[in-house]
Amino acid sequence: CSKKKLSVAVAQDKAVLEAVKEADEKNIAESILVGDEDEINKIGKELGMNMSRFRIVDEKDPVAASLKA
Repeated sequence: CSKKKLSVAVAQDKAVLEAVKEADEKNIAESILVGDEDEINKIGKELGMNMSRFRIVDEKDPVAASLKA
């Protein structure tokens, strides 16, 4: 099974980033994170994620982030 691309809307959520981290560690998915870049990076670092492995699209507005994802 090949690695899938996943776009995650409003990704500045701890539970969401925990799932993204697990998918990355298990080589299941390559995630594009859409949301508040500062918050995504802050939470990701708290979780011990290597944030350089993820493309982040900075969109502070949750509705716009959902549409972009």
